[in-house]
Amino acid sequence: MATRGSALEESNFGVVYTPRKWAEWALVESGIFERWLNGETVVDPTVGDGSFILSLLNIANERKVKVSKKMVANLFGYDLKQSGIDSILDEAREKFKVNLSEENFVCTDVATTDFTNKFDCIIGNPPWVSFAKLPPDYKQTLKTRFIEYGLTNTSNSLLLGSSRVDLAALIVNVAISDLAKENSTIGFFLPGSMFFGGSAHEAFRSFEVKGKRYQLTKLFDFGMEPIFNTNTKHGTSFVYAEFRKNIDESKLLERKLDSEGNWISLDPKSGNISLTLDRGAKQVRKFKLPMSAKPRQGVNTGGQNSVFFGTVINGDMNSEFLTFKNLDAEEVEIESKWVFPLLMRQNIKEAVVEPIRYVILCHDPDNGKPISLDQLKQYPKTLKYFENHKTKLLARKGVMLNARNKNGEFWGLMGVGAYSFQPFKVVWLSAGEKELNPKIFDSWQGKIWQSNQSMQAFCAGESKEQANEIMCVLQGISRELDPRLLGMPGTLSWGQPGKLKEFLEFY
Repeated sequence: MATRGSALEESNFGVVYTPRKWAEWALVESGIFERWLNGETVVDPTVGDGSFILSLLNIANERKVKVSKKMVANLFGYDLKQSGIDSILDEAREKFKVNLSEENFVCTDVATTDFTNKFDCIIGNPPWVSFAKLPPDYKQTLKTRFIEYGLTNTSNSLLLGSSRVDLAALIVNVAISDLAKENSTIGFFLPGSMFFGGSAHEAFRSFEVKGKRYQLTKLFDFGMEPIFNTNTKHGTSFVYAEFRKNIDESKLLERKLDSEGNWISLDPKSGNISLTLDRGAKQVRKFKLPMSAKPRQGVNTGGQNSVFFGTVINGDMNSEFLTFKNLDAEEVEIESKWVFPLLMRQNIKEAVVEPIRYVILCHDPDNGKPISLDQLKQYPKTLKYFENHKTKLLARKGVMLNARNKNGEFWGLMGVGAYSFQPFKVVWLSAGEKELNPKIFDSWQGKIWQSNQSMQAFCAGESKEQANEIMCVLQGISRELDPRLLGMPGTLSWGQPGKLKEFLEFY
């Protein structure tokens, strides 16, 4: 068995602890509590704060069930943090008068451990974090595991950061492949993106690991109800899912939690959950757009909105100079040539006509690349402004930003191309919405509106006619496709460009 030493051992990266109420609910719903009473083994592969193990003891305590030595011996847990395991052992001893076996609770990384033990019941809540957001050293460690357990085809796609496959998906496949017996009950709380997302989790949704199929038997969709302490309807959707290794003809049980706390039964054939994305996306109508109109995200400052975003408090787009007030309330006079209106939610959602914010965008409109230092020297006020913030701008992270910094173009932004300066944009809110409501924008005082980072998405139009064509296509998608096929309505990932590409063809 592997020993501890993971890059995540001393962090809380991706950790979302399970409230005891819902841990107890899952233990009863799954039948794991009864199986434990009947002498079967239970393991939590990412035991964390011990929610599931301690909830088993709590249910037994409330039901006046005496916890036998065998029941104690049948409890197991793995985790990255020894401190967490020690806390679980202490709470069991102090609150329930139960001495859990220290040998059964091991500090190790389940994602990289080779197991020999098999368990009757597996339940847990693995870390919710995509491969792309893992520490660099840990990515190197895990890349072969993601391939081995059928979650991606090549290591290159992972190392390039293009994969959004969740670490939780790897934990599930490891548990099913290496920890489960043929008739084990397997239940996990998981991010909804694994089931309702786009192409990132297509491999996971094949429900196959190491050449062997397994079955999804239950899916309880909590949506974005604020059940978990870290989830306050801010865009994180989650589910409780159960699996089994044996493939049979049993029907998938699907339910959704409504705002009043009631479970609504769903018909798997109704298209209500996005497993239909994998089953049916290839059968739905494909909408056609010119290649130049591919969906894109807006300008990305690399975490320095306060430098690039602000308001205009004196002058306008037609002045030689204007007074720019950035988000840190710093006021500076700069050349107006490089200031553009920035779309905000109010402009799209509430049809506010005038700009609420602006962005400084020193990029060549012909090719979308940052202008050179020689070019920027022709605009000394803007150059001085950026030089005053040079330290912060050079500290931004990212492959593209690093390359631009090396070229001395530290004023450059991401998400900018020649498409950013096309005369028309068809823009929609890509996060937190339930329907596509695109709107056409052209210019303000002769300057092209700019879309705002990952909260918005757009298709560029070369003419009014093309913008209208794009608008018709997006409205067609809205009419003909269940919005849930795009992902999880109301979440941060819904309506992103990659989702729409599933339903588009380009010419």
